[in-house]
Amino acid sequence: MNTWDIYPRPRCRRASFFSLAGEWEFDVSDAREPSVYSKRITIPFPPESRLSGVEEGHETGKYLFYRKRFSLPKDFISGEGSVLLHFGAVDQICDVYLNDAFLGTHVGGYLPFVMAVDDCLLEQNVLSLCVKDDIDPTLPYGKQTHRRGGMWYTPFSGIWQTVWMEFVPKGGILDIRVSSTDDEARIRVLSESESLTLTYFDGEEEVALPFRDEVTVRPRHKELWSPEHPHLYRFTVRSESDSAESYFALRKLEVKKAGARARFYLNGEPYLLHGVLDQGYFKDGISTPASPVEYEKDILRMKELGFNMLRKHIKLEPAAFYEACDRLGMIVFQDAVNNGKYSFLWQTALPTVGMKKAPRFMLRKSKEARAFFRAHTRDMLEEVSFYPSVLLFTIFNEGWGQADAEALYEEYKALYPSLLFDTASGWFRTDKTDMRSDHVYFKRIKPNYEKEEKPVILSEFGGYSYPVPGHIFKEGHNYGYGTCLDAESFMDRLERLYTDEVLPAVTVGVSCLVYTQLSDVEDETNGLYTYDREVLKADKERMKRIAEALFDAYRAACKENHE
Repeated sequence: MNTWDIYPRPRCRRASFFSLAGEWEFDVSDAREPSVYSKRITIPFPPESRLSGVEEGHETGKYLFYRKRFSLPKDFISGEGSVLLHFGAVDQICDVYLNDAFLGTHVGGYLPFVMAVDDCLLEQNVLSLCVKDDIDPTLPYGKQTHRRGGMWYTPFSGIWQTVWMEFVPKGGILDIRVSSTDDEARIRVLSESESLTLTYFDGEEEVALPFRDEVTVRPRHKELWSPEHPHLYRFTVRSESDSAESYFALRKLEVKKAGARARFYLNGEPYLLHGVLDQGYFKDGISTPASPVEYEKDILRMKELGFNMLRKHIKLEPAAFYEACDRLGMIVFQDAVNNGKYSFLWQTALPTVGMKKAPRFMLRKSKEARAFFRAHTRDMLEEVSFYPSVLLFTIFNEGWGQADAEALYEEYKALYPSLLFDTASGWFRTDKTDMRSDHVYFKRIKPNYEKEEKPVILSEFGGYSYPVPGHIFKEGHNYGYGTCLDAESFMDRLERLYTDEVLPAVTVGVSCLVYTQLSDVEDETNGLYTYDREVLKADKERMKRIAEALFDAYRAACKENHE
């Protein structure tokens, strides 16, 4: 059984499910049509990865060809309805064919997409894809580059999330969307049915709510979601012909004044967001872990160290990651995926030495790139806003492709008012943002927040490098912000950073911390774990004591400022 043969859409789970993960035919060609399929590839792993079985990259201008032969189970189609073909993500431009019939083209390598296939199905089917991925900067590309090294990583291309099919009966439930606060959940259902019923347990009482398109649920026995108590309300939606399972949670992250300081409060209580940068890269699968269980392991590893938040860095993950954060209790600070060209001088060097206002000319990018980023990020927000763990969102990271920042903040904030937005993380500041966001490398953290009216976050800091012998991606390649030679010196330096610099910052105004980073990523040897996740570099007990000291200081500062 393929490790990714799991139901891939937890927000709308139904009995109908047919996985296409596993072995496919594969080839790479200069031509627009394949001559042969000379290779085999394991889906959902990108061809550059070891787990794919191909383990080869490709040059710009090449086409990737995929082919899968399959037959649906005899009882898969039951009556009148529609068969849908789902793709988790295909990077970057994908043409889809079923039994030689063209189904359509999808552009953009991070978002899921779906196609109806009823008119093309046969008893024996052939699904084929033609994919082009030149890392076009017009499209979101994250930290991929053809010339990997330093903070830039091996590119991944083609299919990198699972492929699956479902049958939806006529009048069935196509999708479920949820938005919630600490009092209520608003549930929208996409269905042609005019008669829907939602059932859930309010305490020990089963409640049934009839509705048509949308219903608001206000539990009387209210249990709030938090990393310490990740309570989920599970519910079922039924139509005359169909049923689907989903869940919601009650929680609210907001900004309140604690005296002169603006601070984060979760469910009405002062709450320090203590997190790490999570790039979502894995040694053997690059973009895709060997199993969805690896997401759970990473979450639990960080919780064991006292962290309550992951900043998902310029990458959109499969639904399995976010569902695990919801279930296990881990706040997600989600980044948009950048596009546009990158300049080391303008977007790294000068901001590092203090240039926080960008000249107008360097904020320009093509009209096409602006439009794609705007639409792609809006679709990302629609995708992740379902998950109760996702409470914060970064629009631009370090000025990469930054343009129209204030207009985008206003648009996205109006659509998703319950999310808190970091409009420009770390670098080029703007007034239209929910927080002040600083990245601090190469120098000490020196709080100077007396005049700051918004919550202050250290959205990246630390990044100390400790390359562990035998667990290095490429010998001789070592990237980070200050190198430690052994585990003891690494942990001592890390503890001094939190005790001497971060703790005083929390006392005077900082409400969110993002240490770089969860694990090593290729040349970056600045993780708390090695890239293979086999070695924890930090001391678990000391990290937990650091976390408790930070939480105590934060609560005390909020209380003192109130008084």
